[in-house]
Amino acid sequence: MVLKVVFRIIGVLLLIAYLAVCGFIWRREQPPMVYRGIQVFICDSAYARFVDRDDVMSIVNKTTTAIGKPVSEVDAYALEEALQRHALIADADCYPTPDSLFRIDIYQRRPILRVKSSQLSSYDCYVDTEGKLMPYKPSSKAIDVPLATGHISEEMAMGPLYTLASFLRSHKKWDRDIVQINVCDNGDIQLVPKRGDHIILLGPIDDYKAKFERLATFYDKVLDEKGWNRYKTINLKFKDQVVAEKK
Repeated sequence: MVLKVVFRIIGVLLLIAYLAVCGFIWRREQPPMVYRGIQVFICDSAYARFVDRDDVMSIVNKTTTAIGKPVSEVDAYALEEALQRHALIADADCYPTPDSLFRIDIYQRRPILRVKSSQLSSYDCYVDTEGKLMPYKPSSKAIDVPLATGHISEEMAMGPLYTLASFLRSHKKWDRDIVQINVCDNGDIQLVPKRGDHIILLGPIDDYKAKFERLATFYDKVLDEKGWNRYKTINLKFKDQVVAEKK
């Protein structure tokens, strides 16, 4: 009985080895896969269209020649690095498909804030999800992010304003309600909401979460009852207070 089991195990091992050798020989005898075309896919085109196929192919043509070449002769990694150096591309994946195409998947940088300021090297630009400046480029799809104006340096844009924009983006209520951020000469921040005919005086950005909590309470308990066009300014600069100035 023991010998029978041993012989059975040996037989299975020999069969596995035989199949492995056959597979190796078969692969060696097959001609190498040669790219017959390039396929570009903008993975997040439903969100924005900063980059199109022509932009990608311009970089491809300067970096490598894939069509007609075996897969092993095309440096996909070098092309990925070249694509990621583009100012509007966040990431790129390059790989062969089963039907011999060279597939390029592109992921665009995503803005969370648009900034217009004469203090910036580029007057009109975006701040992206990583807190970095990215060039402004019109998109065929509307980019619904707040606009920041006023006294804004690069440090301000990538620091406090990025922090504030990230907070607004993460809260559905504020993400759809705050449309403009203005930075005064003294660094105080004013907000322009979509609803109502008032300006929100946020003041310094410090303690901004508590300020928005007070604002939410004021909206729910006062504006919803007394009307959204009753006040000219809503001041959140004073600790634990909301000071509203009537028109």
